[in-house]
Amino acid sequence: KIHEPDVALSQQLASEIGIPPLIAQLLVNRGISGGKAAREFLYPSLSNLHPPSKMNGISDAVDRIRQAISKGEKIWIYGDYDVDGITSVSLLLTCLRHLGADVDYYIPHRVEEGYGLSMEGVAELKSRGCNLIITADCGIGAVEEVRMANDAGMEVIITDHHEPRDELPPALVMLDPELEDCGYPFDDLAGVGVAFKLAQVLSDDELRDQLDLVALGTIADVVSLVGENRIIARFGLEILNKTERIGVHALCEASGIEKGSISSWTVAYRLGPRINAAGRIDTAHSAVHLLTTDSYEEALRIAQKLDENNRERQSIERLIMEKARKQLQHLDPARENCLILAEEGWHPGVIGIVASKLQEQFYRPTILISLEGEMGRGSARSIPEIDIFKALTRCSHLLEEFGGHSQAAGLSIKRENIERFRREFSQIVADTISPDDLQPKITVDVKIPMSYLSEEAVEKLSLLEPYGVGNPQPLFALTNLSLKGLPRTVGKSNEHLQMTLSDGQSSLRAIAFNMASLERELYDREVKLDLVCRPGIDVWNDKRSVQLKVEDIVIYRAGGQEVMAGFAEALELPQFKIVDCRNIPDKKRYIQKLLFRGEKMLMYVRDDSAVDQLRKIVSSYAPKVKLGSYYRTTP
Repeated sequence: KIHEPDVALSQQLASEIGIPPLIAQLLVNRGISGGKAAREFLYPSLSNLHPPSKMNGISDAVDRIRQAISKGEKIWIYGDYDVDGITSVSLLLTCLRHLGADVDYYIPHRVEEGYGLSMEGVAELKSRGCNLIITADCGIGAVEEVRMANDAGMEVIITDHHEPRDELPPALVMLDPELEDCGYPFDDLAGVGVAFKLAQVLSDDELRDQLDLVALGTIADVVSLVGENRIIARFGLEILNKTERIGVHALCEASGIEKGSISSWTVAYRLGPRINAAGRIDTAHSAVHLLTTDSYEEALRIAQKLDENNRERQSIERLIMEKARKQLQHLDPARENCLILAEEGWHPGVIGIVASKLQEQFYRPTILISLEGEMGRGSARSIPEIDIFKALTRCSHLLEEFGGHSQAAGLSIKRENIERFRREFSQIVADTISPDDLQPKITVDVKIPMSYLSEEAVEKLSLLEPYGVGNPQPLFALTNLSLKGLPRTVGKSNEHLQMTLSDGQSSLRAIAFNMASLERELYDREVKLDLVCRPGIDVWNDKRSVQLKVEDIVIYRAGGQEVMAGFAEALELPQFKIVDCRNIPDKKRYIQKLLFRGEKMLMYVRDDSAVDQLRKIVSSYAPKVKLGSYYRTTP
């Protein structure tokens, strides 16, 4: 899906604020067309953060916390076990200790207790003399648990960012931008963003030195990196790259990250998973220690342990993925509008990652459920077209608990209800979207000639960073390209494809990850290529050059006949039905019937000339069908 360029608007914006037309077009694509909005986006300022006082109830929360500090009451921070929760706890813990509070923290065990404020956790805090509970990244759905805390003589302040349900907990104060009466101008803060606002008012300080924690939680929680989140991420990354926080320094050393090279990608795929691994494999307490310790020796020991936990998590993830794919062999994902898989013994801390990967591969809302005894605990991941929290709300009569966002959620369910849940959830999806919504899409910013991608132009793209939800890394379409020389495979297992491409005027190197299977098709001198790519600067032996990272590619012969399409993630067909049609007398009529069914098919014939003959027949019956031809030279 290629954005239609608004040339007049982008030229006007480029002229108004003095930026290249290409950058202006990318801003217009993101809904930013005014000069003021464009300047604020390209040149974020901490002065553009909203005052915390705009969050209704925050002064009441601060008054109660200060009262607890002055009276020596015991305060417990109750957090979540993911990066957002861990950074929220670390931030509030640091702030309250600095203010002299008698404070400790509690993070539930993912496997033994599950997500959020629990009855067991509330009872534990009461036994430890707690007077005031402050939740971090959880609590907005904990009606009975807050009631239990109140009955036990404890007061509760909730800081959260998840969607509330119809009934709200009877907490003393609730700080959550998703609440209708919150009053805060920006409703997409991460949990650590809400905790940051509370800490700012408590400390009577802007707490710029804590923005590294806020950026870690914000980026890792995959909230949109626009508005306040963009400002937080931009300045937080600056502080992260100084690696002055001992725990971050140690984690970078343990995971092989060079100083000064931390980006939103590094947080999402290198630092975040290692911090998350603490809560997935064991308890999240070690990650809080890492982010709050003053001892480098202790930090390095914890960081190395988190790196080991992450490798263990990856091993468990592979095993769950193998079992999930075995279940999918009995289904045809193309005929399902959602995937709901359940199995005994799946690690509850890892199923969310596998659900996310299956959702990406099959482009279906995906729920994986770990069964133990009569209960199951699930993680759900969705596609943009489906609000999974709302869908689960419509199935709430079948669930014991659930909570989350529009794109990710957690749930618990009785084993006996899973089949009925599968049917009802599938029907909700069917009622909500059309079959076209289940087609994966690549949204391309602009189709451009290769000459536009000079080293200077590609470096200018950094103005749009940090990238994330709401501000994806720009994608460009380049068409009618030829190969210069032969492609070659690279990587440990020769799984990637490296090539040099030309449009007749310019030439650039390109890398296509996980597309080595296309190598033989590119040996044909007549082939042309259209591709979708992300340009970047590659540095090799101190030499800088533009390199294209290929996201999608179509190969065709000079006459326009499509040969093959490749994707960064190889499609896996879980099941083949093989039918021998050699003795059917009227093959043309049989082919016509097959095409009418609209299924994915591979038709196998005797030789290359028969491929061409079959192509003409299929094209005459179904001229719009997506058709690929594979010849004798195809591996």
